[in-house]
Amino acid sequence: MKIAKFGDIAELIQDRIAPKEDNTGNYIGLENLPSESLLITTWQSDVIPDSDKFLFKKGDVLFARRRAYQKKVGVAPFDGIISTDGMVFRPKPNIYGSLLPFIVKSDYFMNYAINNSAGTMSPRVKWKDLQNCEIKIPENELQKKYSDLLWHLENTIILLNERLTILDQLVKSRFIEMFGDIKTNSKGWKCHKLGELGSFKTGGTPSSKHEEYYQGTIPFISTPALGPNYIDDGAAKYHISKEAIENCATTLIPAGSLIIGTRINVGQSSINKISMCTNQDIVSMMDIDKKYDLLFLKHCLNQYIPYLDSQKKGATIKGITVELLKSVMIPEPPIDEQKQYVDFVEQVDKSKFELQKHLDDTKRLQKALINQAFDPKSVQN
Repeated sequence: MKIAKFGDIAELIQDRIAPKEDNTGNYIGLENLPSESLLITTWQSDVIPDSDKFLFKKGDVLFARRRAYQKKVGVAPFDGIISTDGMVFRPKPNIYGSLLPFIVKSDYFMNYAINNSAGTMSPRVKWKDLQNCEIKIPENELQKKYSDLLWHLENTIILLNERLTILDQLVKSRFIEMFGDIKTNSKGWKCHKLGELGSFKTGGTPSSKHEEYYQGTIPFISTPALGPNYIDDGAAKYHISKEAIENCATTLIPAGSLIIGTRINVGQSSINKISMCTNQDIVSMMDIDKKYDLLFLKHCLNQYIPYLDSQKKGATIKGITVELLKSVMIPEPPIDEQKQYVDFVEQVDKSKFELQKHLDDTKRLQKALINQAFDPKSVQN
């Protein structure tokens, strides 16, 4: 192993295109750069630049220098243009080229970028700092072996994510097949407003000035914990005390309620297996009408997520009102059909669980190998 500065193995590409040149191309914004894998799957086509943009070539490494803590990096799938808040890296001849994306993806490089970013609202890192980042590089004869192994794991991660997406689409398609488009009630079911099917309670956050409020045993969750069908103590961001509940707007939500996001992850919901408290970004639906299976009701809400997300309002943190949430219409198919659908979802979830476990294990292995290969502080066995 040898130590090299990042600027010795990577070239910063700063070829620009200006609005006056009136060219069109595939545009990748920072929002299009992935944080989980290196695969870029979204972009805008035929974009005429409204300000200067950087040009990149297929295979270049694209890195978000603004808000580096989001850890966004991807490999360009084509020639195109990117925001000047991104950076375009190209390997120099003294490094095996396909290793470069993993060097940028490594915890060591990302943490270096984060620690050397400047600014309050939108911190940015500069090339003059990044080029001095010291990276451990495998000897020449090992670089291809590392590259082949890391790309094998990367492609496995991409494949597993695709399979998980297919299973999610299968669940949505089965819902439409059985119950139609509930937003238009295409199958003519008897319908009810969500607000008629249970009682609702918003949460609150205990004051951080009282440390003792956060030294209790009662699970407290926030919106980012939402998404899975069921949540328990593992979803808790903190554990609060009974005194905390008595002195803020939160309340104890009984098990078997529907926990719904109203700001971040708008419309996403989970069923709590145990009693817990929530913050103000969540509304909890309790005492739910027995005509409904809870998991069926959750999947009904899933159909409204794009609509609810489009209705967000607010100056700084946007969200939806509880009244809007209560107004969505829910069909009432026979309970046996609801349970038939729920049984199907549970079978799919078993497959998803195995895939997710494989995915998590693969990510951990890849991450360990990346950090072992490129972090100067790691010890080589």
